[in-house]
Amino acid sequence: MRTSDQILGRLAPPSRLSARRRDGPLTLAAILLPPLSDGSLVYAISRVDESGVVVAAHVLDRLDWRTGDRLAVTTARNIVMIHLKRDGLQVVPKRRLLVIPAATRRTCGIQTGDSFMLATAADLDTVLIHPPAVLDWTMTPYRNEIPSDD
Repeated sequence: MRTSDQILGRLAPPSRLSARRRDGPLTLAAILLPPLSDGSLVYAISRVDESGVVVAAHVLDRLDWRTGDRLAVTTARNIVMIHLKRDGLQVVPKRRLLVIPAATRRTCGIQTGDSFMLATAADLDTVLIHPPAVLDWTMTPYRNEIPSDD
């Protein structure tokens, strides 16, 4: 199953610990490393300005959104999801940017100048914006698994 097929349903990467290789058990290094990308997702790091504007050209180039297409902004687990919707309140502008409404920024704890990760896949028709708190939460299992030199 492709990574992009799992994103909206779970909003979490597949567990590497449950994976099995055909030629035997996983090595410790394979367990500690995240799965390799299958290329179905495109990522970018961006910042939000005081108006909620996000430069998103890199991820928007992956989608077939056209200027004037209507967009809806929703949230799940403090991740901002922007997707095409016929009666959406926002539109795709000529410039390759997105706008996160003030109420959504407050809900997800996004502040002016915050850096966050954008992710998209053409088959999802959705841009996912992962604010700092979500990135911190996502990185915690990996940080705890990194062996120390002590």
